[in-house]
Amino acid sequence: MDRFNEMTAFHAVATLKSFTKAAETLGTSRPAMSRHIAALESRLGTRLLQRSTRHVALTEEGRAFFTRCVEALEIIEDAEQNLLGNAGSAVGVLRVSIPSSFGLHYLMNAWPELLTKAPRLSLDIDLSDRPVDLIGDGFDVALRIGEAHSADLVRRRVSTMKMVLCASPEFIRRHGMPVHPNELKKFVVAAVARDQESYSWEFLVDGSPRNFEIRPRVKASSGHISRSIALGHQALVLEPHFLVAEDLKDGRLIEVMSEFPSPERNVYAVYPSRKHISSKVRFFVDFMKDTLAGSSLPSPR
Repeated sequence: MDRFNEMTAFHAVATLKSFTKAAETLGTSRPAMSRHIAALESRLGTRLLQRSTRHVALTEEGRAFFTRCVEALEIIEDAEQNLLGNAGSAVGVLRVSIPSSFGLHYLMNAWPELLTKAPRLSLDIDLSDRPVDLIGDGFDVALRIGEAHSADLVRRRVSTMKMVLCASPEFIRRHGMPVHPNELKKFVVAAVARDQESYSWEFLVDGSPRNFEIRPRVKASSGHISRSIALGHQALVLEPHFLVAEDLKDGRLIEVMSEFPSPERNVYAVYPSRKHISSKVRFFVDFMKDTLAGSSLPSPR
């Protein structure tokens, strides 16, 4: 039984939604991929993938197994990188993309330490909230918050980030306070969002995450903008806790619906290739994990 190859094959097919593309990515044949998946399903006694001539989709059991499979492969990669990672081998220019508010809040004091630990490494840092194409824009690695997995990128969780729904006391005086997430579509909200047809925020109801429709009056690429809208008494906002912590402490903003918290967002380091990760990217990812674990962010679990 080759469980690792079976899990790797399943992860690739589930991510790429294609046996052919998965085989090409892993450098093997399509029949070999099919054999691995068949062996895995036989061993587990359940169907993980629904197949048709044009489509591959996860079954309910497959979705549950995929989540644990990702965690297992990340643990294996962590173990390898802890063994192989070496700051002394981090050489050359590292191009990094980081969300601006996150980078300004958490990482401004981290760069000198990184350069001290990796004396042969140079940095090209882009603090921006614009979506970037890592390969097309020439970045080696990026930090991303709470984004779904992309088939052409490897991701490693480096931390988690608390979110908080809040508004100014004056906004609440004028408009009242929602008592349940299903009331949010009746309230004016400002959202950090990109172009999309519909918008929703996620909250825990009876311990389970659920999405609730919102109708943002303001859509912004940066949490700083939505925060300013909230401070101006114009909207409810769902913000990273670090961005509004002082506002909450000083009473400029008030937490709303604390009994229905929004799930923590994962903070990921993402890079283009699992097969050939460079020493400088490996060093950066491990450095970020250590740095953020020591900050006021919740440390990775």
